[in-house]
Amino acid sequence: PAPTLAEYKWAVAVVTSRVYGGGEAGAEAMLIPGVDQANHQHPARANSAKALAPWGDFVVVATRGIRAGAEVLSSYGPKDNRALLEQFGFMLPPDDDDDTPADARPVVEWLHNLKSEAVPSAEALEALCERQLLLRSSSGGQCSPVQPVGPGLREACEEVGVAYSEVINT
Repeated sequence: PAPTLAEYKWAVAVVTSRVYGGGEAGAEAMLIPGVDQANHQHPARANSAKALAPWGDFVVVATRGIRAGAEVLSSYGPKDNRALLEQFGFMLPPDDDDDTPADARPVVEWLHNLKSEAVPSAEALEALCERQLLLRSSSGGQCSPVQPVGPGLREACEEVGVAYSEVINT
């Protein structure tokens, strides 16, 4: 028998919230059983990575040691709660003391636009990343425009003169 409209909507939601690839040029869309069991975390704090291996298999590998029984954390990219909800159907809890992502573009843009010979913007941004007040998009990469809410972001906002409350309420 043909699926009902409710069954069809459920199937579309399952596929679109769990499919890999398809969005990249030349990539095929794939459903990989079990891989969506890893929870999302900011790229700098994830402990696993997933990719299509050169021989064609989809692989998930640990990027650092994971203790037995510890949670496997993957990353859907540096996304804020709005993007996570729209694309994947979930949000991280909004708690100032956890790793809930916030759109930190005002901080990052302020530093990029800084026109001071005393404190070049690239150096100021790098210093905040080196001090781990701001996280990078990936290991050794540029400063992420989406940052975990909490003391590090609060201190970075204070240093650059951007209101913390405006950053976490975007």
